[in-house]
Amino acid sequence: MDKSVQFMIRNLLAYMAGVMIGFSAFLVAACMITGCCTTEERAAAIQAAKEIALEVSETVAQIRAEQEPAAGQAQAAEPETPPAAQESGQAATAQADGVDFALLSWDYGGFKGGKAAPVQNCEIGSLSIKKDGMSYKWVKGGCEQLGASSRTAADCIAALFVQGQDGQWRGGKFDWISTSRTTRSFENIKGEYHGWPSDAIEKAQGYAFVITSKDGKKRTNVIVSSK
Repeated sequence: MDKSVQFMIRNLLAYMAGVMIGFSAFLVAACMITGCCTTEERAAAIQAAKEIALEVSETVAQIRAEQEPAAGQAQAAEPETPPAAQESGQAATAQADGVDFALLSWDYGGFKGGKAAPVQNCEIGSLSIKKDGMSYKWVKGGCEQLGASSRTAADCIAALFVQGQDGQWRGGKFDWISTSRTTRSFENIKGEYHGWPSDAIEKAQGYAFVITSKDGKKRTNVIVSSK
């Protein structure tokens, strides 16, 4: 039944109960004044009015009980307000960085990606460092989430950082990369690409790897590997 109709019926029944009780009281009072009815008749009239009022009250209570669960269910179904990170399509904590991104110093490679923001559902893992190259795996998404035109298009930046004995992380771009390319050679680093020390890999105490968009605005999470 429609809620507005239930509300009208409930109010009407309550009004009727009041009228019945008032009318019964009037009849009893009239009988007492005029003496036209006995004590038993007055008592019977009062009892009848009480029974009618009780039935009306029970009907009102039943209608009210039917309305309250429906209201509770509607309230529970209301969706939660989505976090701001989901609205923007980016999430600073979408996946954990192996090392604080702010600690990475973009000293080599001729590219500055220090302001890149993490993109939701764009996650890498399983970094493995060898003498001549490295490998990794895609956990979620791919370079397409960073703006690449396809899985095979090398439109993103492969950035490596090495930790020195002083604990500082220095590095930067060393190659281009695509979703389909999960291995990269260190040939450019050994060739001192844009300021890279040729012995950076051998002297490193640890390694950090991240992929960014070519405009330096978006990135994956940062993954790390010990020596």
